[in-house]
Amino acid sequence: LTVSFRIGSAAAVVFEAAACFVNVIPPPGYVISCNSSSGGGAFRVITAPEGSRSVCTKTDDSSAFVTVAMTSVRFSTRDVIFSFGLDVPLETPAANVFQVAVLSYSNNTADSNTQVAGLPIPADRLHSTADMVAEGFESMEWLTAWAQAAHVSGAFGFGFAQAFGVANTSISVGSVEVQPLDPGEGRRLASEVLRARMTVAYSIGLRLDAADPNHPDRLLAISDAPSFAADVLQQISHALSDAGLYPVTLQDCSVSSMVKSVPPSVANAEFVWWNPMPENHSNISLSFELRNSTSDVRAMLIVLPPTFHHEVERLADLRVERVGSVPSSARFPIADDQGSWIDTRSPGILRILVAENAVIEAGRYVFELPVYVPYKMPVENVWYLCLCDSKQCDSPTHPSVITSFALPGFNLFEVHPSTVVVAGTRPARAALALAAAVASGVLASVRHARER
Repeated sequence: LTVSFRIGSAAAVVFEAAACFVNVIPPPGYVISCNSSSGGGAFRVITAPEGSRSVCTKTDDSSAFVTVAMTSVRFSTRDVIFSFGLDVPLETPAANVFQVAVLSYSNNTADSNTQVAGLPIPADRLHSTADMVAEGFESMEWLTAWAQAAHVSGAFGFGFAQAFGVANTSISVGSVEVQPLDPGEGRRLASEVLRARMTVAYSIGLRLDAADPNHPDRLLAISDAPSFAADVLQQISHALSDAGLYPVTLQDCSVSSMVKSVPPSVANAEFVWWNPMPENHSNISLSFELRNSTSDVRAMLIVLPPTFHHEVERLADLRVERVGSVPSSARFPIADDQGSWIDTRSPGILRILVAENAVIEAGRYVFELPVYVPYKMPVENVWYLCLCDSKQCDSPTHPSVITSFALPGFNLFEVHPSTVVVAGTRPARAALALAAAVASGVLASVRHARER
């Protein structure tokens, strides 16, 4: 677990004693530790005011939170960053927020952030496809563009969520494909009606609580009902209409049996940088270890901190490599058969597409790219590396994110240490990372990762 914070005018409260306490309180189910016996690492000071001393303590071994006593401290405008050991629950708690509080030496609250929101813990999922016949369109090219617009709008996901009676955020639509049903590859005479088969691949995240709407027993019972396909068709049609899309007739819906999948085991993300000079160019690399082969990943997402931007202008500007003792033929299965396999439209986001139905073999993968370093470091100086089961993935909070690592950024002129690793803590579940929103008062962020 990595925690970073910055306090403003509240620094005056702790100035006289030059000492304070920092409490880090996790959501239910998490346990933070100063020394972890489960392989999650021990307390470490990454960044702190010069000359200060920080000591991590716990009231007792059963306590979930930790307190860091800081002495000889004079806060500045620079972030304070600590790392801790962390045990992670099996699934995302209902109240998934961390709390960071700075107390004066007399134990009065100087400042706090009680709403540091965390990312969901990757869950097991049920996968299925829905096939339906489309009519009332002018050409296959038009329908293909319409289907992609519907995909981006989220209408398909909303329709599935309504059919299952679950939150839209638990649904991920992986792909929408169209194929002509009539001869002529989508061309028709004036008197003919053009028809096509539309296939929507989707998945739904599972919960362990038997009373939860996303429990697998409930979802399977709904999907096995004779009326389920008709309900899916009705709900998707309503969602498409609500999205304001041009009306296309959809009919004859069928759904495939649901198949359960387990998230890939991902761990040991590492962030490396070179020559971070202000208003200059630098190269950075993000890497991770995949411990089991997976076919669930459809895209990789790299999200830069605010005011940074990537400088990937050609395919050759991005280096993707599998490292270690692997066969020379082994590589990351980029979608090079689809032309441009990198989405560079947003200067702060880089999306790397994976080949259709490709299997990513176990191993360590490195992604290296050029970036522009701003004149001043942003407050939210966090880099994200995400694995997604949809090519529409565009943020660390997108429903298709399987695993997300949040990696602390660098400071100007900072020399990269030997490693900057977000380490996993429990071998029982999937890797993840959690990052925080910045609220008023204490500017705080929290990030962690775990192994499956």
